[in-house]
Amino acid sequence: MKVGYDSNSSQNIQGTGTYASNLINNMKIIDPELDLIGLDYQEFYDSMGLKDRIKKLIMRKKAKASGDPYWEWNKVPEIGKEKGIEIYHSMGGCVPRSAEFKTIQTILDLAYYYYPDYLTPPTINFFKKWYKESAQSADVLIAISESTKKDIIKYWDIPEEKIHVIHLGVSDKYFEKKPEDEIIQTKKKYLIPGNYFLFVGELNYRKNIHTLIKGFKIFQKENKGCKLVLAGRLQEGTYGNTINTLIKNNGLENDILFPGRVTMDELFCLYQGATAFVFPSLYEGFGLPVLEAMASETPVISSNTSSIPEVAGDAAILVDPLDEKAIAEAMLKIHDDPNLSNSLIQKGRARAERFTWKKTAEKTLELYKKTI
Repeated sequence: MKVGYDSNSSQNIQGTGTYASNLINNMKIIDPELDLIGLDYQEFYDSMGLKDRIKKLIMRKKAKASGDPYWEWNKVPEIGKEKGIEIYHSMGGCVPRSAEFKTIQTILDLAYYYYPDYLTPPTINFFKKWYKESAQSADVLIAISESTKKDIIKYWDIPEEKIHVIHLGVSDKYFEKKPEDEIIQTKKKYLIPGNYFLFVGELNYRKNIHTLIKGFKIFQKENKGCKLVLAGRLQEGTYGNTINTLIKNNGLENDILFPGRVTMDELFCLYQGATAFVFPSLYEGFGLPVLEAMASETPVISSNTSSIPEVAGDAAILVDPLDEKAIAEAMLKIHDDPNLSNSLIQKGRARAERFTWKKTAEKTLELYKKTI
């Protein structure tokens, strides 16, 4: 089977890049004879270590950010026909409007319909116009959750039978126990003393950092010694200024720590060393950090919205993400109740074990065979 790819993710190593690299690597392990032809920016394949998985690479020059999909609509049909591609799978961009091969498009989320104010006009235009038109013309869509599938039907009026839900997986590395001395060294590096709650991800409005901080302030009235670690890049501009002001006004400058983007080994250590992982996101297409924390044997507090209940099941404390008191109460429960904490750890690990990249790859390969 010849499959062409355009991950469109050279500038997004976390989201689409995580999906693309894990899916490709696992499909090649399952089916070494799978003939993959990569059509994307060179730096994506270099950075994700995919050179050995995709031997045929057809590169394009960088396009303007969020520009019209000229490459996908005009060049991919020509290249695909020439190379004998049977399926073209776009993991983060668009598919051709018409082609002599089947097309599959993966949709990660439709957050831009819920929170458009925090994106640039060209980006919104790309997703609401070009991305939508592409999805409507694709032969098959992959949604990474039932929640995303419902959004696709709601906003794009696409038939349900065209959309196939294939969940993401969590890397085996999150299940591996890190040595205690590595956890201690990581905490020392980022000046984290004692117990701490952890958030991992982009620090922006949709991730609801402002409500998390307010909840942590309430929690702190009972537990002064605990810290809040926000691991990720703080959004620049108005929202970043709002967060810094909120921290200052509440006297939390020494209690909220910003390690920034950390290495993978450091991330494993931060997860495993945390009292709990708190993820009160307002909207997710899937919510992979929830499973990463569960695999790391860390109790999870998360939102009761969008895809999170689908992913977390009964293995997390789910709260209204807009209710800072509910967030604080959940933090207090885990902090003060070892039995509850241990129960969530056990349930969480079992839950995370149900989501593997091998399963994601197997179901994707099955869909390829049905689509041809």
